[in-house]
Amino acid sequence: MGAEDSYSIDELARAAGMTTRNVRAYRTKGLLPPPVRSGRASQYRTAHLDRLRDIRELRDAGLPLKMIVEAARRGEDLGPGGPLRLLAAGFGDQDGWPDDDAGPGPTVLDDPRAYEILQRLRELGLAPSVGLVASLRIAQRSADLGRELDTLVAQDAGGVDPSSERGVQVRESLVQLSVLITDEVVRQMLLPD
Repeated sequence: MGAEDSYSIDELARAAGMTTRNVRAYRTKGLLPPPVRSGRASQYRTAHLDRLRDIRELRDAGLPLKMIVEAARRGEDLGPGGPLRLLAAGFGDQDGWPDDDAGPGPTVLDDPRAYEILQRLRELGLAPSVGLVASLRIAQRSADLGRELDTLVAQDAGGVDPSSERGVQVRESLVQLSVLITDEVVRQMLLPD
């Protein structure tokens, strides 16, 4: 490698753990800005390497390249705080997301109906990452609500044992109530009269 933050295309590819062909393909797709020209040579910087590592992490997490390209064209951050990274990681410790001490989070998009809805949103023109980020936020806020309700039930003056039949019935009723209220509130916000 030349200067500390200067790479040839071969050095960049090696440092990013990919082929020079991939680097060129990502440049062609607009995922990587052009290199800095130094005479006849092209030099890549640390920012290029960071971007390639972000793309590789997203691809390794199973996100389709098309989704990454679309997000980049919209100017979305592909880095650790960006929506695709949050999607790829599920729930991390970024601002607004629970840390390891927050307890178990929801299994996001475990229901096949969620994928059908996301596909319909995509057909209606909503960017895939927007629908997925919305799903993550809804799931996170729902998990927060679930933890709050669990605490509320645990503090109940009647001392409901969570494992008792009554405790299970109380929790099932709270789930039903939460679904109904959430559905109504979201409908009123998104579909005003």
